Amino acid sequence: TCSCGHKFCFQCYNDEAHEPVSCENLEKWLSKCRNDSETAHWIIANTKRCPKCNVRIEKNHGCNHMTCQSCKYDFCWVCMDEWKEHGTQTGGFYKCNRYRAKKAADAKSLKPAEKAKADLGRYLFYFQRYHNHDQSRKFAKRQNESVVKRMTTLRSGNKGSWMDVEFLQNASLQIMECRQILKYTYAFGFYLSDGPEKELFEFLQQDLEKNTEILHELSEMDVEKIDRSAVMNYTSITKKFAEALLTGISTGLTH
Repeated sequence: TCSCGHKFCFQCYNDEAHEPVSCENLEKWLSKCRNDSETAHWIIANTKRCPKCNVRIEKNHGCNHMTCQSCKYDFCWVCMDEWKEHGTQTGGFYKCNRYRAKKAADAKSLKPAEKAKADLGRYLFYFQRYHNHDQSRKFAKRQNESVVKRMTTLRSGNKGSWMDVEFLQNASLQIMECRQILKYTYAFGFYLSDGPEKELFEFLQQDLEKNTEILHELSEMDVEKIDRSAVMNYTSITKKFAEALLTGISTGLTH
């Protein structure tokens, strides 16, 4: 960590910290992204339409809960499924972080062209989520740049002190950190073999992703509608889940 607060990797000199993926796997991942960037970016640029009415959707905030302004359909920007399927009552919260390939028996019977297509599909699954968290972090960074203005507005409305409104900045910084960690979890997961270790990793990743999404959505609400206690609660929760994920990986997920 630099004296200015910026975190970077001292081992590979990457311009930002990249936990939990190793320097070696990050180098392989970035090389793959460069090689396949034309295909990946074309798909990202050309496939984001409302799943219900097919109107093109532009993402203009960090949260992945999208509402089509044309037909009012609520859906997930990551997997494009209906948002209500991501609710706690369905057990569906962020199952879209898990890639499920064809069964091994089917995979072995694939022809070379089919295998190449399946390999590309797997890569795009991880790349789209990696890219999405990178974009969401940029939204959060822009939000953080305007947070002092929002804090001033909230303080003047509530006639409180700076201590009463600093929860907004704490939330903004926590979101940025979580988005960066989540971004690199997809590079980490791409090289992680299937098995108990990956299942536990995806469970921890899912917990962090779910709570980061909730915090991000809460923090982007209009100032007069912000629930201070809820934002503070989820800021604390996401910090704990981020620590649990990184600690679990560093100490061995199944040890």
